[in-house]
Amino acid sequence: MASSTRWSLVSATVANGPAGLVWASQPNGELFCFTLDSRQFSCVSVPMGCLFTCLSTTTDAVWGLTAGGTVYIRSGIGPHCPQGASWVQLDLDQLGDSKLVSVSCGTENVWAVDDKGAVFLRIGTKAPSSHYLNPAWVQVDGLATAGAIFTQVATGPEDWMVWAIDNKKCVYVRAAVTYEMPIGTHWIPVAGTQAQQLSVSSTTVWALNPQREILCRYGISKQNPVGDYWKKIPGNYQNISASANNQLWGITKDGGLFEHKSKYLKRREFVEESLSKIGRSTSANSDGDWELL
Repeated sequence: MASSTRWSLVSATVANGPAGLVWASQPNGELFCFTLDSRQFSCVSVPMGCLFTCLSTTTDAVWGLTAGGTVYIRSGIGPHCPQGASWVQLDLDQLGDSKLVSVSCGTENVWAVDDKGAVFLRIGTKAPSSHYLNPAWVQVDGLATAGAIFTQVATGPEDWMVWAIDNKKCVYVRAAVTYEMPIGTHWIPVAGTQAQQLSVSSTTVWALNPQREILCRYGISKQNPVGDYWKKIPGNYQNISASANNQLWGITKDGGLFEHKSKYLKRREFVEESLSKIGRSTSANSDGDWELL
């Protein structure tokens, strides 16, 4: 595509799956998808007059949320048809006058937030079918903090990882989310940074702080859902999305779409490589003293 192409949303959650694609939309509402190997873009038609403000992908569906709170689900997604077949509008009558402002798909469940800060859980990510009863939305308990309401909820390939942000940009994680009890038990504040967007991979949580800097939460596990610490990643972006294996994608202030390249060294490999460099350096300069830290 032309280098002048501009983007507004990206979702790479299932980019590495068997039918994995990176999905991205432009400010004018046009939606595209592409594979990681070929990088050949395909345009996917969207419902007439539809402009998605939130995009979330899972292994068998793509969820798009409009500014008016309407949800469309891309059905027919699979290994032989990764782009899907058609869009289905989701019936939200059960939510009454609630207007959704955020949706996020896991593997089995979907989480959403409305404009009043109420959080909802839906079991099942697929588009509704005339052959089955549509899954119900279950309201989840909100925040106990006075004046604070949720603005975004984020989940990913691991359904037990559910994170959220409130209107004060504080970060939370949902405790005790299991297959048997997908709603969890309560919200736990996560200190260390403010955030205005979250993206969840299989092992970590990525955050955009108010300065548009990227931070990654390490040490997350089922036994320790809060994790251990935040680490800043170079870059400044307007929108981010992480794949299941932590390949990060981001959109800059100017609308450019970027993929973050990372190289991880195991400790043994790092020590061996460092010692090798030290050996070469000391042989060239006998006056140098090195200490392995």
